[in-house]
Amino acid sequence: MLVAVGGFEEHFKSFYEDQAFLSKVYLHTPVFVASTPWLLYRQHTDSCVATVTQQGKYHVVRKYFLEWLAQYLQRHNVKSVAVWLTWRKAYLPYQNPWLHRRLSEGKQYLSKLRGRLKLS
Repeated sequence: MLVAVGGFEEHFKSFYEDQAFLSKVYLHTPVFVASTPWLLYRQHTDSCVATVTQQGKYHVVRKYFLEWLAQYLQRHNVKSVAVWLTWRKAYLPYQNPWLHRRLSEGKQYLSKLRGRLKLS
């Protein structure tokens, strides 16, 4: 399977390399998804995610991954509306930060309103 999907992407060094590889696997091979976790995800202060976040570069790296993913989807002629809508939702904060903030504020407002209505 590693060879069938083209292996890992060499330009992802220590961050998002697993997401890039898994994106390729999910798009090109059948995948079993279990309802319960089989692994533990270890988090610690020296992890790649923690380090990149502390350096203030998390969103730079995430945007790079999402742009790579869009190019990959285009090159492989992925037409799935669900895939593209999911990508678009993930990319919205980078494509239109103002709209993303307004939508987030609206969601927060609706959440608070629902909470208040349930108390009445």
